[in-house]
Amino acid sequence: MIKRKLTENIRRVEERIQRACARVGRSPTQVKLVAVTKTVGLDVIRTLIEMGTEDLGESRVQELVRRASMISEWQRRRGFEKTAPPAGPRWHLVGHLQRNKVKLVLPWTHLIHSVDSLRLAEEIDAQSRKLATVTPILLQVNAANEPQKSGVVVAAATHLAEQLRTLPNLRLCGLMAMGPLTTDEKLIRHAFARTRELFDEIVHERIGGPEFTELSLGMSQDFEYAIEVGATLVRIGSALFEGIEQTIEPPLRSRSERGQSLATAPGGHGCPPRGPHAAQQGPPRCRTDLPEMQRFLEVLHRPAQSLLQRRLGLPAQARARPSGVRAPAHGVIMRSGRRSTSSDRPSTAPMLPTRSFIERSSVLPRLTGSQASFASYSISASRPVIRSST
Repeated sequence: MIKRKLTENIRRVEERIQRACARVGRSPTQVKLVAVTKTVGLDVIRTLIEMGTEDLGESRVQELVRRASMISEWQRRRGFEKTAPPAGPRWHLVGHLQRNKVKLVLPWTHLIHSVDSLRLAEEIDAQSRKLATVTPILLQVNAANEPQKSGVVVAAATHLAEQLRTLPNLRLCGLMAMGPLTTDEKLIRHAFARTRELFDEIVHERIGGPEFTELSLGMSQDFEYAIEVGATLVRIGSALFEGIEQTIEPPLRSRSERGQSLATAPGGHGCPPRGPHAAQQGPPRCRTDLPEMQRFLEVLHRPAQSLLQRRLGLPAQARARPSGVRAPAHGVIMRSGRRSTSSDRPSTAPMLPTRSFIERSSVLPRLTGSQASFASYSISASRPVIRSST
């Protein structure tokens, strides 16, 4: 079912590409189709690869890395089964790229379409140097001058291209632009024509070099206009997957988002919020795994440990003696007035978790979620401290 529908959609898209090329006297072989797979699942992507699609695009770094690694593993397993695996796809990053995610995406991407600043280009150059590789990029231009979109302004594009050419581990291959979000054909054609003029200017001034040949323009709703002005790459998504059930995987989230959802989601691992009926429901009980909370409490000094026990309503088995505090000898009269017993002495001394363990612990996001109203934490190399804000 998926393969039949994909075959029909690809045929229709290729026919539209051929008609657009015929109107301006171009060959369809001069236009490369990049299938943007952000709205479909892995089963559709695997079918596309088996049908011969070589260029795939993603707009989010996390999704590109996850899908590229899973497709690579799928192809590796097919090789072990002694079946001829299809050629590995070329992954294109067509969405915005942040500098802190450059290191993550470089090993998987074939072409980055969205370089729009010198700082981002310098980070790509630095990470590429560490990998001993040269990364192909496109300079993204905001041809429609829309403030909500990324891209360098047209007036500064030539100057930025000159600077990018000086970075040894980058290869500037062309320009990328997005058409304005409108149905006005004149506005779309004007934005694409302005990008083509800028492309010709860079070529004429010999800024881009011999590899400056790519013009990435057009998506499902406007790629025919882009082909007519000279686009060599068209990014097609919805036109390829029309009529296919879009069963996509849940998107990856950042660490802070995951911690907040755990602390606030119904039935999650966080504590229920206090409210006007909290007294009727009894003290809040923390649903955090007890061994994990116990390891976390071991690094706290006694005032902070007592604060967490009272505020979170932890059961008795979750209360741990801090490391470094010696248990009283058997039979000694304690401050509370009772005589100590063998149960007051731990069988084995608990190990002190390292600072990196505390910072990676999933307890901290939970405490900063639903518990942020009464407690905040600061971690130092010597002593973790919890300060009460009430």
